[in-house]
Amino acid sequence: MLMPRCWKTVTLVAVLATVTVACRERREPAVPSSPAATPVDPAALSAKLAQADLVDGASDHVVARCPGCSLVMKGSAEHSVEVAGYSLHFCSEVCKEDFSKNLEGNVLALEIDE
Repeated sequence: MLMPRCWKTVTLVAVLATVTVACRERREPAVPSSPAATPVDPAALSAKLAQADLVDGASDHVVARCPGCSLVMKGSAEHSVEVAGYSLHFCSEVCKEDFSKNLEGNVLALEIDE
């Protein structure tokens, strides 16, 4: 039986485990990759990237929030890709790899609050 003083430790470990694993689990990309690439409208891609760029409050051609986590988690330059003149920063290599399977399609599928 756990003693009352151990509850703080157990709770802390549970919270840290949840936060650590939250964005690192493998998941399907937002838009599945396909063998035959679908042509992408460059204007639509640029518009979506410009919109995603503003999520952090700066128009600097850097999407600083992780697109693989729907722009919720903070991204890192360490895990970034370039697309259409923008640098997309991901929170982890897993998010970067999954999102990059269909990079342009996943950018276009992003739902961004106005």
